[in-house]
Amino acid sequence: MLFSDLYNFAETYLSEREKAGKKSAIVSIYDLKTHIVENVNWIEDINFWPVDCREGDPLGHYECHGNAESRWEDDDAWIVLISYDEEPDRLNDCYQRLVWCKEMMHIFDSEPAMVHSDQRYTDLVGEIELRPLDPSEMYISENRAKWMALIILCPKPFRDRVKVEKEEGALSDYDIALRFRIPEIAVPSLMSDYYDTAFEALVSN
Repeated sequence: MLFSDLYNFAETYLSEREKAGKKSAIVSIYDLKTHIVENVNWIEDINFWPVDCREGDPLGHYECHGNAESRWEDDDAWIVLISYDEEPDRLNDCYQRLVWCKEMMHIFDSEPAMVHSDQRYTDLVGEIELRPLDPSEMYISENRAKWMALIILCPKPFRDRVKVEKEEGALSDYDIALRFRIPEIAVPSLMSDYYDTAFEALVSN
């Protein structure tokens, strides 16, 4: 499955919920997870696990583990584990949706972008703090995953419609965050012109 395939699922999913008059017309993280598991042949399951993060730690983390029992029958049976900050003051429901979705987007990472050792994780955290001029593939993949998550949770036709309403003064950043169930801090990125650039690079190409 390509990222564009997952995007098409999300856009169709939201369109169908809206047409059906669903009170909460948002992209469900659990339905996204189910679609990924059903359509990515090397993934057996995706699990979400709350952890006690220290102040300043990344709010989410992606890992892959081979399922020892299933691997006797299937060489490509991998469990994706997404750990996330269990502290609600740092990760409310809207922020949790974005973090979970962003971490799931790492299934599209190339091998050089994968954080598969303690040292690579330490290196990545250092890069996030320093914002280097010559970033590694790991660092680039973090930014790519954030944009993928925004595009999945806020498909373009719905984002474009909301952008018009905001420009007309009908919606605030809080209103937009509530509509898509994303953190308000992500709304300026969602409404920026760079959304179209990211969409073109990640979906259209």
